[in-house]
Amino acid sequence: MRDIRSLGSVEGVVGNHDSYSDSCPGGIGWDGRSRDGELKMAVPAETGRRVAGVLYAVAMAAVIVGVDVAFFRNRFWERLAVNIGIVLVFGAFYLRFLRRP
Repeated sequence: MRDIRSLGSVEGVVGNHDSYSDSCPGGIGWDGRSRDGELKMAVPAETGRRVAGVLYAVAMAAVIVGVDVAFFRNRFWERLAVNIGIVLVFGAFYLRFLRRP
């Protein structure tokens, strides 16, 4: 069995931190740290906003389907009016609270 000290420095085995920072997007290394040593988030902010938008749309669809099934199963015009109202409420909420300033 070989001794770990015979392998040389850990930097030699794992690699130089700067070489990982140069090859990774955004200059973030394999351990999540940037060139200046700060710990950075691995997920860009735009990805988080996109996921939040998709979850918001899924929540809106779930509310629409739930209200349709629970209250307006066989009433087309009432269901259409309520669905439009739900979309308008979700849109107003998005524009007021969730939109990027």
